[in-house]
Amino acid sequence: MPKTLIAIPVYNAEEFIARTLLSCLNQTLKSEILVVDNCSTDTSREIVEKFQEQYNNINLVVNDRNLGRVGNWNRCLDLFDESPYEYIKFVFTGDELLPECVEKVENVFNSNSNLSVVAWPYLYKDTKGRTSVARILNYSCRLSREDLIKTWFFPSNFAGAIICHTYSKKAIQQSRFNDLVLGAATFCDEVIIRGDSYHLNEVLSIYNLDGHSSHNKMFSYLYVLERSFTKAVCLEKNKEWIGRATYQKIRTDILLEAFLNSLKHSDVSTFLRLPFKIFTILAVFIKRAVGDLAWIIKKNWVVIKESIDN
Repeated sequence: MPKTLIAIPVYNAEEFIARTLLSCLNQTLKSEILVVDNCSTDTSREIVEKFQEQYNNINLVVNDRNLGRVGNWNRCLDLFDESPYEYIKFVFTGDELLPECVEKVENVFNSNSNLSVVAWPYLYKDTKGRTSVARILNYSCRLSREDLIKTWFFPSNFAGAIICHTYSKKAIQQSRFNDLVLGAATFCDEVIIRGDSYHLNEVLSIYNLDGHSSHNKMFSYLYVLERSFTKAVCLEKNKEWIGRATYQKIRTDILLEAFLNSLKHSDVSTFLRLPFKIFTILAVFIKRAVGDLAWIIKKNWVVIKESIDN
């Protein structure tokens, strides 16, 4: 029996739902597909019902009222919590899973105990059909929460598009998506530190831009500030185990990121754009260099002081 529940939150997706369903039905490991319709006013529900006539592994749930975008994601989590499945794979309407996605990810979970999440690269396809691969690493590896800190993936940098993550029920516990923010970073940050993370270096899914109406908001002024804010909140919640020195270094990074993003998204005239990009690169480089130097001096201060005294 498969251990993965595929969850598809739906609202007015008549143009894209068939594409997503077909990719989920085409898995080499047949899994239950949970479709949660958030009171669509188009033909999304009817399209899913037609698929149900042909396939017995599609479960359609229609909400009594519209729960909102994030509320519907959390409805999926609530239903997953009540199910016998161990892992949940979210697929937003328009996106696709490649045929071996569920099987290969389950193999990773089966071969590695105490994993909270498995992540992988995905194919990004824009509205003109142009593609590129989005990835955070070029190799497969297991990462503890300490490894995530060392590699700058925590907080929030391991949380990419949700199409490239599968989460375990043991790690999710009672965590839910925050409806006060646009992205899923707060949820991912909570879940990934309840176990180890695994990066599987195989492209297993497709992010189709034409199905994401909120995509452009990710580059808005408020969103980039929100990203820095959620990182800062997560850092504060976890500073006890992160350690003082690492905490201070990450906090400096977050503050600098917020400052630079504020400048980048303000009304800077066009002719200043290139100098600003150069300044951004130099500022990050200098800040890292100064931070590393300060760290070395601090760790070796006793030896340095003795050398000066002598």
